[in-house]
Amino acid sequence: MVSSAAIICQDDAMVYANFSAEKMTGYSFEELSKKTVLSLFHPNVQPLLVEKGIGKSCQTFFSYCSETRLITKDQKELWVHLNSQSIQYKGQKALLLSLFDITERIENMKNITHVLQKNLQDTMNEIKFKEEMLIQQSKQAVMGEMIENIAHQWKQPLSAISLLIQNIKMAQKNNQLSEDFIEK
Repeated sequence: MVSSAAIICQDDAMVYANFSAEKMTGYSFEELSKKTVLSLFHPNVQPLLVEKGIGKSCQTFFSYCSETRLITKDQKELWVHLNSQSIQYKGQKALLLSLFDITERIENMKNITHVLQKNLQDTMNEIKFKEEMLIQQSKQAVMGEMIENIAHQWKQPLSAISLLIQNIKMAQKNNQLSEDFIEK
């Protein structure tokens, strides 16, 4: 792990970089001194950094802090915590940049976020499955009640027919079966 990188800029040029800055960026100090400070950062964040005063000649004193992306010499993207502060360096206004590599922390946060999103999706799928099961069970319960009601409706006339048949059998057994009996 690289400790804090320190870079001092004057008039858009890097005039000092500690060993950690060389190690973090992959550039030697000679290479860094020929680059603009903005060229170290991801193109998508450069406009914001310019807006915050980084990469400009320091006309006023200011301070800025942010988490941003740095591009190394081998085009690797690093997440860094950037602190910038206006200072006096060798009698002139300058900008001190302190960079802390937070790539591992950001990657861990991304992994945790991914796991949490997967867990959330799994939980939502489980809830949806259970809701569908409850709906299906509810439908089956309603159908069961309806079938029970239909069966009850059929049982009453069937019971009446069964009683009539028993009466006819009894009447026949007792030789009481006549047309008058059947008409009743």
